[in-house]
Amino acid sequence: MDYGDIMRERISRVEMIEKIKKHFRIDSDNISNACSAAGVRYPDEPIQYFFLGECIRRGLDLEGEDDAYEAVHAQADYAVPHQTYVVWRLWIEFGYETDAYQDYGIEPQLNNLENVAQVQLNEYASRIISYFGER
Repeated sequence: MDYGDIMRERISRVEMIEKIKKHFRIDSDNISNACSAAGVRYPDEPIQYFFLGECIRRGLDLEGEDDAYEAVHAQADYAVPHQTYVVWRLWIEFGYETDAYQDYGIEPQLNNLENVAQVQLNEYASRIISYFGER
């Protein structure tokens, strides 16, 4: 299952969300905890559930890693999609925040918004993976 499947499959929103939860072996409590860890509101769209599920699963699978910091950031890089449309859509659905850039003391540039979106999603992913990896 990937983002293309989420956007192509013609089933109801509720059915897709249940399919995503089953795919990642997660539940609504996991989603709530991921939202809290990332500092985002509870998702509306299946694509958001998929992103959160990907991050949750990567965090849960980190058990026993020697260098947790490196592992979290490596897994966050893998969790963030690389398709521009998906990156933009996720960033917008999550509220197009830019606090990750501000954490680095950098102001986002309008001519580089794709990078802003990727950096923000990577920050969300790192927070979620770290939260679930520490459990």
